[in-house]
Amino acid sequence: MASSEIRRYTLDLRGVQSVADIHAAARLAFDFPAYYGCNWDAMWDCLYDLGRGPMEVEILGYREAAAALGTDIVPFLIVLGEFRQRRGAKICYR
Repeated sequence: MASSEIRRYTLDLRGVQSVADIHAAARLAFDFPAYYGCNWDAMWDCLYDLGRGPMEVEILGYREAAAALGTDIVPFLIVLGEFRQRRGAKICYR
């Protein structure tokens, strides 16, 4: 893969009703390893391990997931914000 090639990921949150559902969707979208611990620290570690270089993450169903989860979605947003800031990933909420 050329260093300028953009890696694209789609995180589908449509139908998410729980934090466990977010972790399951993230595991699929980012192809997290089998040892992924399904907690926010593990999510950060696995996202960070995706490496450097141009990345785009499209998040589908964000509004519906936020409505279903209320404040339980906040740690997820913090992890994504850190990922965007530290790795330069472009994140699009749909």
